[in-house]
Amino acid sequence: MTTEWRTKSTTMADCLRHIFDTKDHADVTFEFPRSEGRTIKAHKLVLSMRSAVFETMFYGSKAVQSDTVVIEDIEADTFEHMLRFLYTDEFDVPPAYGVKCLFAARLYSLETFVVKCEHFLKESLSPETVCFVLEEAKLFNLSDLHDLCDAYILDNADVVMAV
Repeated sequence: MTTEWRTKSTTMADCLRHIFDTKDHADVTFEFPRSEGRTIKAHKLVLSMRSAVFETMFYGSKAVQSDTVVIEDIEADTFEHMLRFLYTDEFDVPPAYGVKCLFAARLYSLETFVVKCEHFLKESLSPETVCFVLEEAKLFNLSDLHDLCDAYILDNADVVMAV
C-alpha cells in the first residue's frame, strides 16, 4: 500500500474522505438483501465516533461478533449516502433519497444528519414533490414531515392539484 495519499491529504477530513472512498483498512462489511445482496465496507471506529447506535453495535456489551452486518431495513444506496455524510460532513443527498436518509438518520441516532435531511426536505418541497414526500413520510412513519406536507398541501391546494 502506498503512503503517497497522506502527503496530499492535509486535514483529518481529507484522510477520512480517502478511507471512505478507498475502503483502506475497513473492518466491517454491511450486506443489503433488499439491494440484491450488495455490500459496503466501512470502519467501526469512524461509525462509532459519529453514532451511539454504531458504538453499541460494535463495542457494547452485546456487540456483534461478526465483521459482517446484515441491514434489512435500509437500501444500500441510502446507507452509502448516510456513510458519506458520517465520514465527510458533506450533505450530497439526491432528492429521491431525502426521506429515506431521514429515516436512516433517525434509526442510527445521527442528529446532525437528521437536521440536514429535515432542512433539505423542507427547502425542496414543491407542488411537484410534496405528494411523493408525503407518501414517503407515511411509509417511514415520520409524523413531523407528514404534518409539514399536509400543511403545504392545504396552503397550496390549487397548485398541487394542478400538477
